[in-house]
Amino acid sequence: MDATSPPVPARKRTKSRNGCLRCKDKRRKCDEAKPECNECIRRSLPCPGYKKEIKWSLRHEKMLRREQPKSCVRRASSPERGLFDRATSAINQDVVAQPNYPDQRAGVTPGHNPATADAEEVGRIDEGALREFLLQCNAALNDQTSWMNPGPIAGQATVGEVETVASDSVDGTIIQKPSLACNASPILDLDGLDVQDTSLWQPPKLRDSIYEDVDDDEQVAVRQSLSTWRRKVSTAPNSLIDVTTFLVDHWFRDVCPQWSAFDSNLNPNRYHMSSIWTNSKAVLYSMKTMSATCLLDTLPHLKQEALSSARASVEAVSEDLDKLELKKTDEKLKVPLELCLALLCIGTTMCWLDTNLLGLAYWKEARRLRQFFHENYWLLDEEERQKLAFFENSCVYWDMLAAVVSNEEPDNANSEDIILGCSRPEPLVQPHPWTGVAYKQQRLLSRTIALCRRHRMKMRRLKAEGDTDPQPEAEDLMDAYILSNELENADIPSPQVVVDMGDRLSLPSHFSQLAIAFRLAALLQLHQTFQLDVGLYGDVGAQKRLVLKLAFELCAILEDIPVSSNTRCTQPILYITAASGLRFDHPPAEDVFAALTPEVLEVHRARKFILDRFASLQRSLPPKPIIVATELVQAIWRKYEEERDNTMKVHWIDVMIDEKKYTLFG
Repeated sequence: MDATSPPVPARKRTKSRNGCLRCKDKRRKCDEAKPECNECIRRSLPCPGYKKEIKWSLRHEKMLRREQPKSCVRRASSPERGLFDRATSAINQDVVAQPNYPDQRAGVTPGHNPATADAEEVGRIDEGALREFLLQCNAALNDQTSWMNPGPIAGQATVGEVETVASDSVDGTIIQKPSLACNASPILDLDGLDVQDTSLWQPPKLRDSIYEDVDDDEQVAVRQSLSTWRRKVSTAPNSLIDVTTFLVDHWFRDVCPQWSAFDSNLNPNRYHMSSIWTNSKAVLYSMKTMSATCLLDTLPHLKQEALSSARASVEAVSEDLDKLELKKTDEKLKVPLELCLALLCIGTTMCWLDTNLLGLAYWKEARRLRQFFHENYWLLDEEERQKLAFFENSCVYWDMLAAVVSNEEPDNANSEDIILGCSRPEPLVQPHPWTGVAYKQQRLLSRTIALCRRHRMKMRRLKAEGDTDPQPEAEDLMDAYILSNELENADIPSPQVVVDMGDRLSLPSHFSQLAIAFRLAALLQLHQTFQLDVGLYGDVGAQKRLVLKLAFELCAILEDIPVSSNTRCTQPILYITAASGLRFDHPPAEDVFAALTPEVLEVHRARKFILDRFASLQRSLPPKPIIVATELVQAIWRKYEEERDNTMKVHWIDVMIDEKKYTLFG
């Protein structure tokens, strides 16, 4: 060896793995002197001795791990980490920390049943903390995808996925609170759960990413704790689906398309409701009521939920109305969109639950709101005017439905359309989900029905007083002439200028055809109630032929619109009007074969068409109002058959009142 080479260092002294428990723990060299080692004596510490301790360890046991994308793995930090510690510590204190041997437990006597002891321990587990922990773990570790999945704007909206795991609490119920754009089309996904995949309805298993900050022994303890908790707690629900979340999801998925003449990302009903339902109890409970009511046929046990939500929505709307102050001021005004939508939801859909509930009180409140903002229109900025225009159009459709069952006078017929009059004419017409492009036609139809109902109520009163041949008042005839002229002069947008709203089931041509249909319905109502043609005055046969012609034209328009069109939700009142004009021309009793004329067969075909359409609507819309409409038209036709003198004295409004076959037909 070279003399200049560096000296070889002394071999490092290995530390003893034996000795007393203290030296072994500190990895010190112990001389193993007895009864106490000199190392402990030199440090003035009591020597614990040389007793061997057996420790059970799962450190090297192969643990099952579920593979996940790295993007989903994150360390459990606040708030999940704190909730995790709170839940697991509560369990460890009562389950894990207990010794495994019954005879060593404090207070346990021989012969004590361990199973009974385990059952008694369950009562002390912090179940609420653990359930909350499981819910947050599932939400935090699921793939974070977008709430809004517009996709191609066509037909029904597709199911979106959760992007933000934020929650809001309404009346103690956990609901998801998304961040939505005003033109979004949100579809809830039950906190990331796919409602079609029933395996995900079960309590979620904890992912391994939760344990990254936990030592191996603590992982084992937590796993054993959770396993014990799952076995023991018998009060755990079978699923973690929240009823509120499920009903709200169903509203956006199925109810909104039934409640709108078109459905896409451009549907105002959809994006207005999606932006406010988490901030308004009245809107939330109204949505829950609508969803639960639509599901009663297949989920009858939701009836109590529908009733309780209906009561809660009524109370919430009453509270909002009490807080509302409509005072004239020089300051800018805000349209209470939450209250407006809640009134629309409750007032137009109470009949879904019970056809005797007409919601007229909420209709009157809506009219009061409209009147106030019409009078103070100049105090609204552009955004608030757009909200008012949406509410105004919705109320025009509601007026048409309410006119059938209410004796209230309509709005001032001579007043200008404030909303339309203040807005500049545009080359394109954007449909509304209820009025479509028939704002003027629906408004004229509501005034027409109100006039006909008022006239028939006068005739009924005169008959009750003994007048056998009451005649219409001159004022009613004058109003009928005015309405007839307005209907003839009302412009109907062509399909070329109607904006395509992105719903392949509701084409622009459907909205133009419906505008024509509402005009024909109003004319039909006028001509079967009043004899407006001076040249035909007193000629009942000519009046009947004119009414029948209008009914055939109306049926032809409705037949051109496919039954699958989403505009079907606005059509029931049109079918009732068409049915009221389908009378048979009764021949003499001895001329039986003369009854089968082409006109009679055409009436038969039109009646069958209406019944077929009602059968289809009963399957695709809330069924109860459609059932009442079907019973009404059948009662009208029965009364027509009983009228053998061809005098047209039987009026459909009289039949509706006498037979009590009325509700909101829309």
